[in-house]
Amino acid sequence: MANLLDVLLSIYSQLLALQSQIQTATVKSSTTTAKVPSTTSAKITSSTSKLVSTSATAKASVSSVRSTVPASSVRSTTTTAKVTSTNSKAASSAASSKAASSSIAIPSAQISSVVNIDSVLSSIASVISTSVLPVASTALPSVEIQNPLSSSVGPGPSAPSADTSSLSSTSTAATPSATYTLLNNVLILAPDQSTAALTEQPLDGYGMAWDTFIVPKEGIELPALTSNNSDGSITCKYNIIAMHSQLSYDYGDLGWRSALTQEQMNQIYAYQVSCNVRMVHFNIWPGNYAFGADAIGGCCDAADVQDVTVIKEVADARFPSAGLNSVPLPLNGLYHVPSKITDTNLTQTTAFLEFGPNLQYAKTTVGGVINTFPDGRSQMAFFCSFGTWSPTSAYLNHIWIHWATHGLYDGYRRALLSTQIDDVLLGTEAWDTGITYRTTVTDMIVHADWVNDVNTRLAKTNPGSHYMVELGLNGNGNVLQSYDQQLLKTSLKGTCQDPIWYAKDPDTTPLEFQKVLGTGTDSWPTDITEFSLYTLTCLKLDPLSVWLWSTVPARTAYYFVSHTFTHLSLNNATYNDTYREINWNLRYFKATGLDVNTQISQGGLIPPAITGMHNGDALRAMMDNGVWNAVGDNTRPPLRNQESVYWPLFTTVANNGYDGFQITPRFATRIYFNCFSDTSDCTVAEWVATSTAKGDINDLLSVEQETTINSLLNLMHDPYMFHQANMRTNITNLVNIPGTSVTSKFSLLQMWTETQIAEFQRLVTWPLLTYKHDDIATAFKNRYQRDLCYAQVSQGVSQGKVVSITVSTPNNTCPVEIAVTVPGGVKETGSNIRVEKIGNDLPTIWLKLNGQPITLTLSTPLAIGGL
Repeated sequence: MANLLDVLLSIYSQLLALQSQIQTATVKSSTTTAKVPSTTSAKITSSTSKLVSTSATAKASVSSVRSTVPASSVRSTTTTAKVTSTNSKAASSAASSKAASSSIAIPSAQISSVVNIDSVLSSIASVISTSVLPVASTALPSVEIQNPLSSSVGPGPSAPSADTSSLSSTSTAATPSATYTLLNNVLILAPDQSTAALTEQPLDGYGMAWDTFIVPKEGIELPALTSNNSDGSITCKYNIIAMHSQLSYDYGDLGWRSALTQEQMNQIYAYQVSCNVRMVHFNIWPGNYAFGADAIGGCCDAADVQDVTVIKEVADARFPSAGLNSVPLPLNGLYHVPSKITDTNLTQTTAFLEFGPNLQYAKTTVGGVINTFPDGRSQMAFFCSFGTWSPTSAYLNHIWIHWATHGLYDGYRRALLSTQIDDVLLGTEAWDTGITYRTTVTDMIVHADWVNDVNTRLAKTNPGSHYMVELGLNGNGNVLQSYDQQLLKTSLKGTCQDPIWYAKDPDTTPLEFQKVLGTGTDSWPTDITEFSLYTLTCLKLDPLSVWLWSTVPARTAYYFVSHTFTHLSLNNATYNDTYREINWNLRYFKATGLDVNTQISQGGLIPPAITGMHNGDALRAMMDNGVWNAVGDNTRPPLRNQESVYWPLFTTVANNGYDGFQITPRFATRIYFNCFSDTSDCTVAEWVATSTAKGDINDLLSVEQETTINSLLNLMHDPYMFHQANMRTNITNLVNIPGTSVTSKFSLLQMWTETQIAEFQRLVTWPLLTYKHDDIATAFKNRYQRDLCYAQVSQGVSQGKVVSITVSTPNNTCPVEIAVTVPGGVKETGSNIRVEKIGNDLPTIWLKLNGQPITLTLSTPLAIGGL
């Protein structure tokens, strides 16, 4: 056996050298990427789209960040991998890498540039590994969990019976390829779809491509990791390999071990070295043999919370583009494994996360490591589980994405905070007192000054930020106030037209009521038929309206959008009534000069109480007035896209009575529309009365912070719903912003927003932006269209550095721009190349494909080897 191994090792070394020579000789230019067949990116195919992959299964539907995947949607196989993203080519091209026996099958044909040397190397490596590197008999159990509030997964496991991993991390003797193409596509290996979703969601937030392979207990054949192109060059198919829980299962007497063989792991390791690709391990119980660290124990009881902190020096050196502050975050509901580094070579094993002390662990412990092996292969390991509901998990995801991509990735990172205020210019009756309140000029001035102060503070911590408040206006509210004012003035009495009154608001329908087309009765009066009856002289009698039209602070602090003219419920409204609700508010904007304000959105709508979205007559009336989008309500699944939370919903005749109207997702908050009292007692009381919650305003704000920050860190761009009464500033109680020393007499809107911004500033250095209504809708629409273009980003790598990127689609066209983030930018310019640089964020390159792939040269080559 020893002689056989010597022979095999000799052959193996010669083949490695030959592979390197072939790769070097067949690629003539380091700045030209090889043309390779485009692969589809991991996006969801719309049910209305013709681009349906027949070889892939759809990604699990997600209705909110707290969703879990039903057991029926978990796929597994005992023979071949099932791709659960939409890259259909991965499943069909998955090739077996297992050796049938200890013999080596070498192709009889002469070795040439078109022979897949990788497969030969893998065959030899399998014999070497099974002879020299036996698989350990134990491994860690899986401790991944979903939302602990609803998960069927029990508490984390006890330590395995031995302190070693089932898989060796020793690489086979591969060497980096000299020049090759590297596809931006993440390979996710997970035991089930719900676990895979923990990695898919952050990638989806960026707009990155991935392939998911579900690995059952019986194991699978790995997909082909490389391909040889017709010109002799090599393409590496994945730029990141993400593995959950080492794919470990309980094999009874054999103990816990991975469903992948050591041979398969060696194949992956060799691929990493050859293509300079990094691996990320999630949910690891470490053993020194594999990760240079040993577990001290598991943690923790629900009452014994432990924090996790990224180590600043490592973050600055290894993943600076992540833009994360080194601050503690709670590990509530996340099972984790406090550990210690046992590798004496600290340049090979570096801690990047630490767990803080708590009742169970008196000292700081290691929460994650980066291993760099002598052959240059790198891996990152998290000693904790993840959850889609957890803002801590959302924060940690940016670590591995930026470390593994070196900051060069398909898609882009943008955080949006948009607070929309409904019912502006109307009055609201309080839930607790029955008193009606209408926002005042003073309220608007206070909030305008506050917006400026917020932006001043954000500029210091999050350069490039720009926050504004968006007001949803009801023009009839102006008319109502003006009418009342003219009645008080003898000289004007009787000169102003009555506002719109109607005897009955048709609002007594079920929430998702779908109106039969052509039915219903008009509610608007028949004696007022022209908007022109409302003169500017009369409209100017309302001080609040005039302030919003005409002052500089209003233009710098506020965006504007229509909330319809009177706030008529649209579920059962007629075409005629809806037409006037939309048209007259747009005419109100024109009469007051708001229509020429760049801060206004005239193509969008905040529907009254989010009604009319199943009324085809109402939707047609909106479209006939140029209104093509409206916000929905994320608490109502029929108004949200069930294929991707990053897509809008487009109406259909079957579900909505009209085809093609866009519904943009919007979050509700626990700040209730009918609360504005002198204290925050109203919104707390309504929160308690309408849920199982308990606590005071600080508890309410803390809950809001957890859910909102999770959405912001997951790069969700949905706006947030508030109402005009929430802007009352004449209050008596002081409110402390959770986690800060800030205390003030804030309005409900202010205290909610301050809570989110304070935590955002604490966690990250990214810019925080507000888009106006129509721009948000356009961003959602563009994201949807961009995903359906199935763009492929490929990197041209030479001597361990990325020198160029090529962007393509199956037909090299796309109706919208495609985003790529590139550290340092690119050399090329042109009408189809747009560079966006905001604050400290990396440059986003926006590309318009017009029939040909676009290849760009990096301004500075990006090193991707080694550390």
